[in-house]
Amino acid sequence: MEKVTIYDIAKKTGFSVGTVSKALNNYKGVSEKARNAVQLACAEMNFTPNSTAQTLATKKSNLIGYVFSETLGGGLLHPHFVQILQSFKTEVEASGYDLLLINSKTTVDNGFYEHCLHRQIDGALIAIPRTEAGRVESLINSSIPCVSIEDTYSEAPSVISDNKGGTMQMLAHLYSLGHRKIAYIAAPQDGVPGWERYEAYLQFMTERGLPINENHIVFATNYTRKAGYTAAEKLLGKCWEELPTAVFSAYDELSYAMQDTLERRGYRVPDEISVAGFDDILISQCATPKLTTIAQNRDAIGKLAGQLLLRRMDGDTSVENIIHRIPTSLVVRESTRRILDQN
Repeated sequence: MEKVTIYDIAKKTGFSVGTVSKALNNYKGVSEKARNAVQLACAEMNFTPNSTAQTLATKKSNLIGYVFSETLGGGLLHPHFVQILQSFKTEVEASGYDLLLINSKTTVDNGFYEHCLHRQIDGALIAIPRTEAGRVESLINSSIPCVSIEDTYSEAPSVISDNKGGTMQMLAHLYSLGHRKIAYIAAPQDGVPGWERYEAYLQFMTERGLPINENHIVFATNYTRKAGYTAAEKLLGKCWEELPTAVFSAYDELSYAMQDTLERRGYRVPDEISVAGFDDILISQCATPKLTTIAQNRDAIGKLAGQLLLRRMDGDTSVENIIHRIPTSLVVRESTRRILDQN
């Protein structure tokens, strides 16, 4: 059986080859009647458009690259990015785009830009930490439209959570419960989320006139639970003679490890020490007791990132290269409590 071509569809529908091509590629200016007739004919004749030919004809592949890093912990299954990606995917698929996964392991021999160019993507969603910013620089500076959801760049829009505002929300909550000795487990300082949250912690303590006790601050090497256990043991080792009344971590996995370490050491959470986190990933609801945390609106991040990228790909020059900060929200659960003794 001979392969059905676009000319066969044109003959069957009575429309020109140009109209059929426009209908198949979702061009504007094609009537609903013509579009429906073409779609019906394609279904009846089992016609499948040739993607390569479409790309050559329209200069569009209808592919968006999701450029991400395996070094963030969890890769594609990272609990933070997977929800953002789902929301982003819903947004761009409604406009006829498919996602192509491009990670740091598949671009060992060449840069992200070269890989995206080879795959002829129309745009890129970037989730690359600052430690790998050099590898994505050529992509950010290319003609390929980009939006970032991890780091911030002067050459492209970024959509991230309000890290400072969220940190302030949690610290204000702990302060309202009477906590004055608030320890902090900081995330790695090689990316925007880590250092913005740490800077906010320092700012809050200073503004409230609370001493910044170096024995109450440790830095996790990454965002994993394993790194959290190491940081928790280090913190307890540093402040053994002056324990904090609350421990706030820059990420929920770190908080879970802190909470578990305290319980194994014989401390009751929150009766003796309160524990709080940032992110509101699934583990915060499964911990015992359930973790008080800051929720990021990942659906809003993914949706806005999709909208901005679609506009950029459509040639909308009004999309500025600015940072869009999505508000966070405080989620109070069982791991924090009011204290009477503030000394």
